[in-house]
Amino acid sequence: MFNSPILDVAIGLTFIFLMLSLLVSAVCEMIAGVMKWRAEHLWMGLERLLQSEAARDALYNHPLIRGLAPLRAGTSAIGVVTGGRFARLAQFARTLSRPSVGGTGWSGGHNGPSYIPSKTFALALIDVIRQPHEIVAGVRTRLESLVDDATRNPSALFVSLEKAFEEFSNDESLKPIHARLAALRERLFAAVDPAVVAPVRTQVQDLIDRLPEADRAAASRLREWIENLGRAANYVELRRDLETAVALIPSGPPAGDIRRALDDVVNRLTLGSPDAAVRELQSFISSSKDVRAALDRADESLTDLVGSLTPLLDEAAGDIDRFRENIEMWFDDGMDRVAGWYKRHTVMWQAGIGLALAVAMNVDALLITRTLWRDPAVRQSIVSQAQAAANEPHPSLERPRREFSVVASAQNPSPLTATLSAPEVSAGTTVSMAIVPAASANARQVQVESQSAYLVLNLEPNQPAETDKWQSSVTRDVPGNSVDVKPVYVRLKSNVKTESLESLRVTVNDPTIPPLAVSVVAKPTSEDQFDALRTKIETLGLPIGWRACDDKTAGVATPFLWCASDGSGRWEWTVLMAVPGMLLGWLITAAAVSLGAPFWFDTLKRVVSVRSAGKAPEERPLAPKDVPQPREPGQRPGEAGAVNSRKA
Repeated sequence: MFNSPILDVAIGLTFIFLMLSLLVSAVCEMIAGVMKWRAEHLWMGLERLLQSEAARDALYNHPLIRGLAPLRAGTSAIGVVTGGRFARLAQFARTLSRPSVGGTGWSGGHNGPSYIPSKTFALALIDVIRQPHEIVAGVRTRLESLVDDATRNPSALFVSLEKAFEEFSNDESLKPIHARLAALRERLFAAVDPAVVAPVRTQVQDLIDRLPEADRAAASRLREWIENLGRAANYVELRRDLETAVALIPSGPPAGDIRRALDDVVNRLTLGSPDAAVRELQSFISSSKDVRAALDRADESLTDLVGSLTPLLDEAAGDIDRFRENIEMWFDDGMDRVAGWYKRHTVMWQAGIGLALAVAMNVDALLITRTLWRDPAVRQSIVSQAQAAANEPHPSLERPRREFSVVASAQNPSPLTATLSAPEVSAGTTVSMAIVPAASANARQVQVESQSAYLVLNLEPNQPAETDKWQSSVTRDVPGNSVDVKPVYVRLKSNVKTESLESLRVTVNDPTIPPLAVSVVAKPTSEDQFDALRTKIETLGLPIGWRACDDKTAGVATPFLWCASDGSGRWEWTVLMAVPGMLLGWLITAAAVSLGAPFWFDTLKRVVSVRSAGKAPEERPLAPKDVPQPREPGQRPGEAGAVNSRKA
């Protein structure tokens, strides 16, 4: 084991900086939550990424993104900060933050989400691209039902289509797509081209001539069909009349062979057939969702966005799944830049808050270093606490996840995805969870169960408002598309004193999809966390804090600087000489805590692991390598080495 005082001092300093960084983070996160720093940076970053305000606004209004936004009625993204020592600080921060504009406005991103998972962004963006060119949901549903009915009763398809198109043309709300529906109707009920049906007419006439004399009377309708061929309004009518005429030909001998040949002619005439109509309807429905067609018809305000997305679609070769993955990578690259902006924005705030706390609590890094070096008992006590802290779980410092998915099969790689609006929940906050099964899944219901004594669930964010009336399990219907996704809401049943990783279980009524485990970090409120950390720091036995001039109790806290005055306003030179050193110690502390708690947590684990590893065992010297020797005359292979070994 390493027992180097230098290493122990390094561990002690790292532990102190970690505690102070957590303290600064509690204050900084509260201010960031009130002033919506993350939401603002995400708003600006998406505008730069999409290169269009219209596209950004449409994206934020998509239900998948809207469901990630924090609640604005009765909840707070940073916890309950209505009383206590943070009340005035929160009120001051709110005066600096931008006021909300309207009831549904995004207010420069203030009312928007602070984080968007890449997969959620890709799904929402693809929907946003499609929506202006997609057919109305009611029309799509009606056409899809007609396609389904055609499998059971093909003969009634065209009657139903005529009725549906008549209703569509009389519906003024469908006026924007009347032209597209009229074009579809023309394709389904296309006019007869004499040149196309001429071969059919010849085949039918030849078969009539081959009918036995006794059965030729039954072909009168076929002769009428040939005579009236040019009078048919469309292929549907022409084919229906031919089917009716062929049905009058006897199917038994001696005309049975001719009847089967006529049936074959009807089957080969695909124009006007139910199968052809079904294919045309399916093509119309799918083309309305085609991304490339939507990009080609995009508004001029989206020219730059189209220019960014077209290469991603070209690289995917039209594969919508690959296109989504390309959008995810494009989004992640953009969010890396946003994270850099946010880090540069907050690092100065962390340094300022760290300096204020260093002065207010008298956390002098130089004085702490001297104390750790000179006092082995204090040093050993702090090293023991540091080792325990390094081995304890700290979910909030270990980059908790927001997006969870389960893999069911190679053919359906991501059948179920759950996305949290935030990875952490504390008393007074509400986290939303959007659950999206794959379109290919047969899921119709999703059930969410709390696997924790702290987490409770609800289908509405504020009804009921009392958390004790929320449930441990909820069930929600699965929508037919991602546009209608409604989240499940998660709260803490009661306040927690220490942070922990709690879990939820998500299941759908599709036996091919296994349950999905979702984890949420349960955290104390900012005020509780601040109090606990401050108390822990003050009880470390280090010269941290100030004490009053008349406080004669034994302790390591430093007296206030004005206590060194003799009452006449003159200061002792020893105190004045110590002030520059204290300022330097405070500045070092402020600079250290500006690096953030995750940095010091990772550093502490590394340094503690070095101390625990000890010296590596000394390696044994390797045996000398045998060098092959040339054979003497008459020696067999292998004897040369043996002889040389014996000589040695």
